[in-house]
Amino acid sequence: IVEYMGHKVNFEPTEYMLFVKNKDVPGVIGHIGNVLGDFGINISAMQVSPNKNDGTALMIVSTDREIPDEAVESLNKLNSIIKARAVRG
Repeated sequence: IVEYMGHKVNFEPTEYMLFVKNKDVPGVIGHIGNVLGDFGINISAMQVSPNKNDGTALMIVSTDREIPDEAVESLNKLNSIIKARAVRG
């Protein structure tokens, strides 16, 4: 896949993925890592694609296991997150 939601990306789908549209500000990657870590989820790959035109970024995260709804809800409560969505392939 080379484009998603207007962002240039280069990734191969995996079994467990997280798609995050966020404000392009410092600390977002750390917040996402902390939330996933709190749920015992390991990040196996990550790609970030900023959009300089609107100040957002798209983060695509592959994980070692399914991401529970509670983790996605925690991410969506963060001020810097516009929308987080877990996908199971």
